[in-house]
This record gives sequence, structure tokens and C-alpha cells, in this order.
Amino acid sequence: MEERRTREIISSQVLEIVVRICGQIGSIPEGPPRRAAVDILTLLAKEYAEIVVLGLLKYSLPCDRDISDVWGRLSRASEGSTAVLWHVLQQLKERPRFHESPDGYAGDPAWQAPLAAARGLGEMLKSYTCTMAMQGFYPQVFVALLTHIHFLVRHPGYTEDASTENSSLSLAEHARFAVETLKHLLTKDGRHLAVLWMEKAGYWSLLCSPERHLEGILHLARALVIHAGSHVTGLLAEIIPKLCSEDEERTLTARALFAGFLCSRRTIQLLPCKTIIGKLEEWQTDPRPTVRWLSLHGLGNMALHTQKVKRLKALVLKMMEGWKAEEERTVKEAIQALGNLLRHHPKKSYLGSCYVQIAEQLRPLLRDGREGVRAAAIGLFGKLLHKLRPRHRSQMKEQILSNMVPFLLHLQETSPDVVENCEWTLARCNDLMGWKLLEQLEIMAHYDSQEALSQISRHLVQRYPDRVASFLRHTLDYMKSPMAPLRRAAAVLTGFIIYHLEASNVVSQEVLASLLGGLLGLEGDPEPSVSSAAAVSLHQVRRACRTAAPRGLLRLLGRAFCCLSRSVEEKPRFEDSPFRRKRSLEVFEDIYY
Repeated sequence: MEERRTREIISSQVLEIVVRICGQIGSIPEGPPRRAAVDILTLLAKEYAEIVVLGLLKYSLPCDRDISDVWGRLSRASEGSTAVLWHVLQQLKERPRFHESPDGYAGDPAWQAPLAAARGLGEMLKSYTCTMAMQGFYPQVFVALLTHIHFLVRHPGYTEDASTENSSLSLAEHARFAVETLKHLLTKDGRHLAVLWMEKAGYWSLLCSPERHLEGILHLARALVIHAGSHVTGLLAEIIPKLCSEDEERTLTARALFAGFLCSRRTIQLLPCKTIIGKLEEWQTDPRPTVRWLSLHGLGNMALHTQKVKRLKALVLKMMEGWKAEEERTVKEAIQALGNLLRHHPKKSYLGSCYVQIAEQLRPLLRDGREGVRAAAIGLFGKLLHKLRPRHRSQMKEQILSNMVPFLLHLQETSPDVVENCEWTLARCNDLMGWKLLEQLEIMAHYDSQEALSQISRHLVQRYPDRVASFLRHTLDYMKSPMAPLRRAAAVLTGFIIYHLEASNVVSQEVLASLLGGLLGLEGDPEPSVSSAAAVSLHQVRRACRTAAPRGLLRLLGRAFCCLSRSVEEKPRFEDSPFRRKRSLEVFEDIYY
């Protein structure tokens, strides 16, 4: 008991000395007097590192030049620097708490200690001696800094624009300083390429974004795998116990790093695949959308590695389950994960049996109302067409024809991502089907070309007469789209298909009646270009209704003289689309005339 009381008295006296020196350090003349004062703190840190750190943290917000110099001298001390760094790390691990005040964000000094610790750590890392002393607990420092940033960006009062906060204790400034400290940590460790890779791609800024912080962690994990692979083992040992922490920020930070590290072969060698998959499956049932999103990202990274057939097929099914999610980010991650699998296992012919199933379940996503999901789904369809075995090619050709109208219509959207993915996928379709429509498809992707669309429509009608009714039913569905560009595109495509099908006359009166109803509805569309296109196509459908009436001998005579009637009937002409770039007449004259 007496020894305990003595220790408490000594600790109190040491803290008093530290506080007095730190409080008056700015008024002590530079040179020998200043160095003597700092030497006292350095000597005390050898025996009472924790007390010195606690006292110094009280004066580290804000951390002026004098206090920064003290941190630097402590980090360069041959003895005690490791202990000082260790106690700074313990403070950094705590959750900072604030309450809003008229002067900005303030809080209990004990809870501001993590912010001061981040400042102190940043100053200490400028010393090579500190970097060497930290080697023993590098993973802890790395994860603590990331978690600290997560605590800050998740705070209700956090805003990325520091100018909106009128206090020196700006949360955004603290977060940015912690990110800079993280960069300094990697640079001092010789991981310059990881820092530059993140910088060039603009990923560092994601760490300071409340909405995209975890996305930034995933990119950082990938940078470490590529440029700092030796640290992956130590970091895994640090984060695995935190995968189910009491603090959500600690849990999500650890899970994001874990999911990101799964792209590393080292991770797969250290942990059994069965264990990893089991953990990711558990996350898929979590009620939090963010955790389910991280699960799918992890599955996508698992798909990068060589797997057994049974496991690969199981991964496909689990990724497809993610398509049912309500959150756009989760659905896009599931599509991207499956894309990783297809891209890294192109020669796995045994996956061909899954391709038709994937294509069938993709259909609702091809016309999804969310632009990002739509673009990703269209791109994934194109990846399904790569290196198919002969027995699967015929099945996928059926899927191409079933989705041809949606692809052609979405090619005329205003979204650059959707158009780019449509162009790429249609080029893959053109190759697999043996068509010669690549020039027309490329022109449609960049210009409002009625001539190109007419030629594609004629090719489809003449080559697949038994599918014309199906094509028209798809255009009818898109006439009800909430997007005006798609309604107009559906009306225009209907007009060209009807114009080119006269010779075959394979459309039933029922389909024509449905088209009449759909186009009549578009005549009153609030968008003028849609109503104008509907009026032109309506003329084509009415004429088809008249020519479809004859039966028997009259129908045969109609087919025999179809060329004569075609010479009289003019090709439909639509107004230029207000949603796309105008036609380049020089381009079309060179290609078509």
C-alpha cells in the first residue's frame, strides 16, 4: 500500500513537471535553455513514458512548432522512444468524442486525447529513429490510424469542407492530417509506390469521405498487396480478432481490409479457403447493407484465384444472390465480382453450363432503373460471350437474340457508361453471331444515325423472320419507359422493323393492334421528339395492318409484288434526336453511298 502511494506521488510530481515545461516551452529561449528543458522530458520518458505522453498530449491541440519540436526530440531519443510511441498508440486507439459548441467542436480532454495522439504520431514519424522503433508494432499503428479516420468521418458533425467549421478543432482537418500521417508511415517504410498508386488514382481523398471511406480502404488494401506484400501477414493477424468488435467502426475497418486482402495469394495460403468462404457467407446474411457489400467484394477477390470446379460454381451462385439486393452499390459489386470470375477463368469450360443461367437472370438488370446497375449488367453480358465451347454457343445465341432490342435501345441512351458498355457488348454479339454490322453499331453509339439503325433492323428482320414478333413486343415494353430517350428509341425502332417486314408479313394482327395502342399513347407524350417519332411509326403500323389483311392467294400475290410496293413507299424519316449527337453526313456518305 505504501509503495502504491509513493508511486502515485511520484507520478503526480512527474506530470506536474511535464505540464509546466510544456506550458512554458514557448517562452523558454531557444538554444541551450530550450534543449535543457526538452532533455528533462526525454530523461523522464525513459522511466515514465506514459505520464510524459499524457502531459504532452494536453498541449498538442493545436500542435504548434514548439510542441512539434518536443515530439521530434522524443522520437529521436536512443532510449524511451519505443515506450513513448507505444503509449501514443494506446491513446490513438480510443474513440474521440465531441459535443457541438458555439466555437466549434469541443469535448472532454480525455476524449480529445486520440486527436492529440494522431498529431503527436505525425510529428514522431518524421524521425528515422521512430520508424525503426515502430517496426515491432507497425500493423497496430496502421490499423489504429485507419480506424481513427473512420471514427472521425462517421461523426454526425463531420463535413468534408473544413471551411464550414469555425474552430481549430475541425474534424475534416483532423481526418486529413491522419491521412497524411498514414502516407508518411508508408513512405518512411519505403512503400513509395503504394502512396503514388493511391495518389495517381485519387483514392486518398476517399478516406476522408463519409460515404466512400470503406471504398478507400479497399483500394488501400489492394495497394498494399501490390506494393507492400510483406506487411499483409502482420496486418491480417491484427485485423482478424477485430472482425467482430463492439465498435462498428473497428469492425467495418477490419472487414474492409480483410475483404481487400483476399486478392493476395499470401492470404489464401495463410487461411483455408473454406474458412474464408464461411466468413463471407456469414457477412452476406448481415442486416447491414455495407457488410453485405463487403462480402461480395471479398467473393470477387476470391474469384481471382485458382479454385476447384465445385467451389467456383458455388461462388457464381452466391454472387448472383447479390443481384437481389436493393442497394445499387451492392448489386454493382455482385456484378463486378462475377465479372472477375469470368475474366480470370476464361478457359474453364465447365463454367459454360452456368452462362445461360447467368444471362437469363441478367435480363431484369439490363433495364434496371439505376444507371450504374444497367451499365454493369450490359457489360457483364458481353463477358459471357468470351471463349464459349461449341455446345454453349448455340444457347448463348438465343440469349443474344432475346436481348437484342434492349441493347439497341440502350445504345441510344444519354448515359456515357451505358452507351459504352452497350457498344462493347454488341461488338461481342456481332462476332459470335457472324454478323457484319460492326460499323453500323459503332456509328449508332456516337451519332443519331437513322440509316445505321435501318440497316440493322433490315438485317434482323430478314435473317430472323420468326423473331420479329418478339422484337416488336420488346419495343412495346420500352414505350412505357420513364426515360424519354428510350421511349423515342422504341418508337423509331418499331417504325424501321415494320417498314422492313413487308415481304415476310409474319406479324399477327394481335401484335399490330398492341403496337397501335402503344404508339397512340406516345402521340400525347410530353416530350415533343417522342410524340413526333410515334406519329411516323404509327403510319408504318397502320399501313402494315392494311397489308396484313389479305389471305391465301392474295397474300401470295402481295409477296410476289412486294418489291413494286416498296419502290412506291418511302422509308420512314424521323426528326433528329435531341438526346444524342447530330448525324455526321460526311461519315455516312463515305460508308453508305
